Amino acid sequence: MTRAALAVLVCAACGDSTPGGGNCGAAGAPTAIVNGVSPTAMALDGSDLYLTVAKAGSNQFSVLRVATSGGTPQMIADETGQTTPGGLCVDAGGVYWARSTDLVAWRKPNGPGSPIATVTANVQGCASDGTNVYFIASTLGMPGGNGGFVGRVPAAGGAVEMLANVMYPNVMTLDGGTVFVGTIGNGSGGASVQRITAGAVAEISGANLVGGIATDATDVYWSDAESGASGTIKHAPKGGGPVTTVAQSNVGFPVGVATGGPYLYWTNPNEHAVYSQIGSDQPIVIANAPGLPRPILTAGCTIYVGVSGEASADQGSILKIQR
Repeated sequence: MTRAALAVLVCAACGDSTPGGGNCGAAGAPTAIVNGVSPTAMALDGSDLYLTVAKAGSNQFSVLRVATSGGTPQMIADETGQTTPGGLCVDAGGVYWARSTDLVAWRKPNGPGSPIATVTANVQGCASDGTNVYFIASTLGMPGGNGGFVGRVPAAGGAVEMLANVMYPNVMTLDGGTVFVGTIGNGSGGASVQRITAGAVAEISGANLVGGIATDATDVYWSDAESGASGTIKHAPKGGGPVTTVAQSNVGFPVGVATGGPYLYWTNPNEHAVYSQIGSDQPIVIANAPGLPRPILTAGCTIYVGVSGEASADQGSILKIQR
């Protein structure tokens, strides 16, 4: 993917002239800081990006590290067993990723990686506060599987603490000591967005299939695949309350969700688009990509987007958008 292959739409209302606009300006042209990779998950630690990359034709994957300024990715783990790429998270001491029924820790600066938790469910995602690594695991697709849970384990390793039972968790985010989880339901509804605090579970909203989740100071945001051809971005107060629909797409459904200052961001693979919104402004497209944008991260006024290649994995990239 080249810079010439990208199109950008910006609006003056999305810069500092917007009340509450923070210190960020209008989005600049996206640049591909890495080519030839199709990230399935990404995590950010200072000047480094970590990503999982699925291997074509298999359920194996690699874990890579690359500078946020770009360059050649460095492999930190090559998962060659029969594994499935799941979530990825980082803290000052390590990098953590889902590997089938394992939560694997890779110690900085040079590893190696080894499991710090093994459970009777497939680990789907994680988040670390530096002391504990929180994770979600699902039994979907396992013999007799009909559930899942939220757990945590000391970042240094130790006993797994089960925090709450959650049916088929898919994505999660950690907000202080509170975990927000999005589930996938049974494919025809029955999913939800849930808040877990001190083991207590509260439903924020029903859903069909939650593909991304994020929080800011007041609200939780999520993407919902309402059908194979449509979906929405929604939000609600973190403590529960009215659900507001931010945007709706009839061309596929939104996936990745992120927040940064007053901005909300999301990706829609079928629209080949990355969106931004501030407050009640109309969403705008800040990047179009010929591939499929999925995971998205923010750091201050910088946005990172993982783009999968439609024809092959080596046509993917990581885009960096500065505003």
